[in-house]
Amino acid sequence: MGKRLFIAIKVKFDEDTSKAFHYIKSQLEREKIKWVDPHNVHLTLKFLGDTDGELIDDIKQNLANITRAFPPTRLKMKSMGVFPGLHRPRVLWLGLEHDPVVWQLARTIEEAMTSLGFEPEEREFKPHITLGRIKYLRDRKSLQHMLDRYNDHFFQDIPVDEVILYESQLQPSGPIYTPLGRFQLTGQGG
Repeated sequence: MGKRLFIAIKVKFDEDTSKAFHYIKSQLEREKIKWVDPHNVHLTLKFLGDTDGELIDDIKQNLANITRAFPPTRLKMKSMGVFPGLHRPRVLWLGLEHDPVVWQLARTIEEAMTSLGFEPEEREFKPHITLGRIKYLRDRKSLQHMLDRYNDHFFQDIPVDEVILYESQLQPSGPIYTPLGRFQLTGQGG
């Protein structure tokens, strides 16, 4: 029996971002949105899906080797949007400004996992923090108002100093994420 795995950077909301998240939820409370638990907030670098347990040591070894080559960095969490677009929104997210270290880290992890037999990601890496999954909207205007309000809003800096291999166990109350390995970014900045 395999484990459902993904590789991510843990994100902890600061006080201002937490307040903004609660405000957004309160303004959209009449909508059918499955909100992310703030304790589960993360930036996914690679979703592995159902994974044979025998591959876990190889995944960990690859991540340990990769993270030694990358220096710690900081990400700016800025703006809010929806995927795929406002005409049919499915995911409400907070944006992250482009950071060459994180972009290259994700790309290197993608290549390493593909070499282990995982399917390559077909979509371009678009770093974001998922706030909620939109099931149904009664009033598109309330969502538009939140998007307008936070369109160019700076939320917080996110320290990026480790990558985590998580197991995701889906429960009716929401997913439970268990770290299977933590890998420090210890490379020197260039």
